[in-house]
Amino acid sequence: MRLYLALILLIAAVSVQGQVPFYKDISIADDDQPIAVHTIAQDANGYILAGTAAGLYQYNGQAFKRMAVAAQQPVTAITCRGAATYLACKDGSIYLLRDAMLKLLARAAENITVNSLLATGDSTVIAATTRGLITYRNGKPVSCYSTANGLSDDYVYNVYIDPSTSKMIAATDGGINIYSSGTTAIKPTVLTTRSGLSDNIVRAIAYGSDGSLIAGSQQGGLCRIALRTTAVLYCTKEWQWGQVNDVLSVGDNTWWVATDDGYLIEALAADTGFTTRSLYHSNKKLKKLYADKGGNIWCATNEGITRFSPPLVTNLPVASPYALNSVTATTGYEGKIAYALGNKLYIVSRGRLPDLIARTKNTITALHTDHRGRLWIGTIGGGVLCMQPGQKPGPLSNIAQLNNAHILSLTSAGDTLWVAGLNGVEQISIPGNLASCRLIRHHSKATGIGSDYVYMVYADKAGRIWMATDGAGVCSYHDNKYQRYSIPGFTSKVVYSISQDTKGSIWLATLHDGLFVYDNKRWTQLNERNGLTSSNISTVAAGPEGRVIIVHQKGIDEYYSDQKIFRHYNRRLGMDIDSTSPVLNCYARDSSGDLYIPYEHGFIAFTNGQDTADIRPGIHISGISLFQRPVRDKKQQFGATDNSFTFYFDGTNFTNPDRLFYRYKLQGFNNSWIPTNDLSAVYPQLPPGEYTFRVQAALSPGYDQPVEDSYSFTIASPLWRRWWFIVSVLSLASAAIVLFFRQREKKLKHIALLEKERHEYEYEYLRSQVNPHFLFNSFNTLASLIDEDTELATGYTISLSDFYRSLLLYNNRNMILLAEEWELLEKYIYIQKSRFGEALLVALVAAPGIMQTAKIVPMALQLLVENAIKHNVVSKAKPLRITVEVTSGEVCVSNNIQPKVNKEAGTGLGLANLRKRYAIHNKTLTQYIENEKFIVKLPLL
Repeated sequence: MRLYLALILLIAAVSVQGQVPFYKDISIADDDQPIAVHTIAQDANGYILAGTAAGLYQYNGQAFKRMAVAAQQPVTAITCRGAATYLACKDGSIYLLRDAMLKLLARAAENITVNSLLATGDSTVIAATTRGLITYRNGKPVSCYSTANGLSDDYVYNVYIDPSTSKMIAATDGGINIYSSGTTAIKPTVLTTRSGLSDNIVRAIAYGSDGSLIAGSQQGGLCRIALRTTAVLYCTKEWQWGQVNDVLSVGDNTWWVATDDGYLIEALAADTGFTTRSLYHSNKKLKKLYADKGGNIWCATNEGITRFSPPLVTNLPVASPYALNSVTATTGYEGKIAYALGNKLYIVSRGRLPDLIARTKNTITALHTDHRGRLWIGTIGGGVLCMQPGQKPGPLSNIAQLNNAHILSLTSAGDTLWVAGLNGVEQISIPGNLASCRLIRHHSKATGIGSDYVYMVYADKAGRIWMATDGAGVCSYHDNKYQRYSIPGFTSKVVYSISQDTKGSIWLATLHDGLFVYDNKRWTQLNERNGLTSSNISTVAAGPEGRVIIVHQKGIDEYYSDQKIFRHYNRRLGMDIDSTSPVLNCYARDSSGDLYIPYEHGFIAFTNGQDTADIRPGIHISGISLFQRPVRDKKQQFGATDNSFTFYFDGTNFTNPDRLFYRYKLQGFNNSWIPTNDLSAVYPQLPPGEYTFRVQAALSPGYDQPVEDSYSFTIASPLWRRWWFIVSVLSLASAAIVLFFRQREKKLKHIALLEKERHEYEYEYLRSQVNPHFLFNSFNTLASLIDEDTELATGYTISLSDFYRSLLLYNNRNMILLAEEWELLEKYIYIQKSRFGEALLVALVAAPGIMQTAKIVPMALQLLVENAIKHNVVSKAKPLRITVEVTSGEVCVSNNIQPKVNKEAGTGLGLANLRKRYAIHNKTLTQYIENEKFIVKLPLL
């Protein structure tokens, strides 16, 4: 990094240049060879992005980080919009960079170069290329502006859209093209040398706050254009600084211009022309300019990046015999800066060498200009002198108390002069006629100040006179009354300097205790913990637009009251400040309200203008890893075992050269902030819960006005600990218990019902069997057989006995084998055939293999055969035919229908009882009449 202040001073001495910015060169070195930077921008996370000949680099204010770009190609253009960054490479390809992920959006045609990019909306970007303007939406080209549809030249350097009129402006090799609509159907208005441009090759354009457009050309310098009327207002008459590469608006009617010959030009646009000031960079090509949120100006060069101080902070070099260690007092005088070198009084203004305007017998220690333009001069041992415009200074000899007095400070309020020194404060009437000057009152320790040693006297806007003392703190005087203040934290009781800001607050600079600010209600202390560089302050001066300037031996601090943050200026920032003046209250304010602080090579000027800079640092959670694996797309939901996290973060700081202060906490785990010097935080084995990782960065160890980034996530509880799982298990358990008891109760009821129905069936069956008619017929049949065939009668008796024995054997079982039921049926049929003979025809059909595997409800077949005999005529004339047939899944019992004339009385429980018993087994019997047959089908169990 190289400093160019010596070169600035040389230019100032030779060409009498005016105020110029401070700057610092920052090299992106590769093998000690500086890398050329083509373009520069700032992304949403606050990083400075440099598109270089070696790819894309990210800068946080301390170090560069190389970003992943395809094949590390040279980057020719960058633009940022929201969280999206678009960049173009030398081969014409365009990429989208979001959340550190690079995505190829478009690959341009062969032999095309993208000179600049403009993001206009979500996923929409316009590329200014060597083949016209191309609009991409979601990575696809949707329109093209070229010579084929009215563009004056296909070589486009820059493109811009006016926010107030939505006009699109393109800078080309063929002049300026202004489109009134975003469609190629309308041809542009073309401005060339015929329209008043100084050069047709327009390389850069910039929009001003007044609605005008500044165009920078290859050879003709600058032109100002009224954008609404598209009229060329004027151009630079002479331009000797080379090809314009970029133009940047830095304020009302003020632009900075970067040229290929190494010049940074400040151009002020008036009604009729430009006023320019130049700053030369030897052997540099200045390419792209960019203003960050902190007000710093960045310039891409062929050797890296140059950072310039904000436009409101400039350097006014002063030539010899100026020397910082010889400066004893300063003030604003006649629109210039008056300063004393011992007993010599000089004035200097922008663009001029210092002029010696007076000499005094004694060393000048205080200077002040009153409302009449008179310059009051305080000396050591020589009292007070007054110099009226155009005259030499003369002593205020009619005030005896000032003869040979040692003066430390001067101020005035109207026609009253206040003089502070080693003997208190003198209040003097100073009308227009100096001969009429008189002492109004002497203020001292005895009258109420508290000390006779007064470093400074200051008149505020409310008419109070403030006195900074050695040993008695501060005292104010108003309406003939003194007020002394008890200030918490103020131990030294030594006040060196006093000032009042634009809000009316009073500021005190103290010995060792830092700053105190009084808002007319209470005092607040600011010290190193709040970001102040040094608590031993020589000067405090309320600057422009709410800023307060603090001078100490380590440099200069600038306090932004609205943001409550200090900004530091010293050598480390690139400002060549090795030291400042130890003289108390050594500053000047000119008629414009600009504030000037002396330093080694002249004055640092703090311009009176609205400063919209946001000087806060930036903080960004740059990465998250889970068990050392990156977490993509900011995932927020994790399983119970995904619980070891590392958070990586990084800060950006371009305002101050000092390191940032970091602290973090994991809300939901530990709610205490943890200060750190590392850029990562590790949390292993986190329990389930909801967490928010918060990280803050600040410019001060007290973390005043910190910036913060956060990330929220959830680690799920194990399945068995989740409330819904617990509720579900309890619910299922409860349901299972209820279901168990209900099923058990149902089963018991079914068993009871089965028992009841079985008993009813048995009762009915037994009743039917002991039916007198049945017994009568059985016994008659037996008697007949005895007379006719004793042997047959004996078999009949045995069958009848076996039948009743089987009946008693099976009546306690719910199911029996089909073979057992079949045996019972055969016995029953034998009995009935003994009774009816050939009048009863029964066919039994069954495959032998199924008899030992299939089961059936006991006495089901016997009941159906009995039912058929009971309800039908059985005679030789009309035989009853019963068929019992077994298939693979059922037994079919059928009989021909021949109803009895006189039906036997019955309970009707037979089939109903059988149907219910099958229902217990979740089976259904089927009965129907088909082809004059009564058919019943029983499922096998």
